Amino acid sequence: MAQRAAKLLAKAQEHMEAGDMANALLVLRECARLEHDVPRLKVATLINLANAESELGDVGAAREHYDAALVLAPANFEAHANFGMLACEHGPRERAISHLRQAVQADEQWFDGWFNLANLYSTARGQEAEALACYERALKVQPASPDALINLSACLVDAGRLADGVARAAEAVRLHEA
Repeated sequence: MAQRAAKLLAKAQEHMEAGDMANALLVLRECARLEHDVPRLKVATLINLANAESELGDVGAAREHYDAALVLAPANFEAHANFGMLACEHGPRERAISHLRQAVQADEQWFDGWFNLANLYSTARGQEAEALACYERALKVQPASPDALINLSACLVDAGRLADGVARAAEAVRLHEA
């Protein structure tokens, strides 16, 4: 059964790469019904199911499958990262922060995680320090990111650090013009 599951998972990933989420979902559902003792395959199937459901707009099912994957593999980067990004878009905010935090702990070089954490923190009063720290971490990963520099600039201004904000905005403009 594990071999069949691996083949189905590979076929589903081909469908996903081709942008055919509907057929990927059908194959993944078949894969999920197979009984086998390979946790890695079960987790990968659940994450891919959630990814396809998310792409097709079934947020509730995606959440259920990310949760199920995390029960089997609580520290799985991909599950936390994708669940965090889903929660960034659909809420709740606290869940997005929790999953993104766990994802960047697993991979400190994940720019999108730091950037999205910073954006989430920057929208809440009293969390400017967290936002600034996350923007700085994002910029350690991608120092030439104009988006991170512009958002950091705005956050610095909001935190009352006008000169620092203007300097970071100027840096973003220089990068954009280069």
